[in-house]
Amino acid sequence: SNTQRRLHFQHTLQHFINLDTPLHDLASKEKVNVNNFVHSENINICDEEYRFIRNTLVWQGKHASEWIRSKFMKSEDVVVSDVGYMNEILEGWGVDPCNEKSSG
Repeated sequence: SNTQRRLHFQHTLQHFINLDTPLHDLASKEKVNVNNFVHSENINICDEEYRFIRNTLVWQGKHASEWIRSKFMKSEDVVVSDVGYMNEILEGWGVDPCNEKSSG
């Protein structure tokens, strides 16, 4: 579950950076400077007019995730708390979220 993953990550990070005090779930803390103000600069990336840039971003995400998995994560200097979950997240980098919305 996500809760178990979060707790595992917090515990691993706590030990990695040598903290005596456990880390807290930041998602449960009150958010500041968060509101529903709509900026005129906001776009809906799923709109047809942004298809080209979205395809470019998905292509770059796919190639970046492949490099991260095949090179970066294999380095002995890199520590990944949950390799399976990290791979699961990285696989999503090559998927157009707008296609998932329309098929879901």
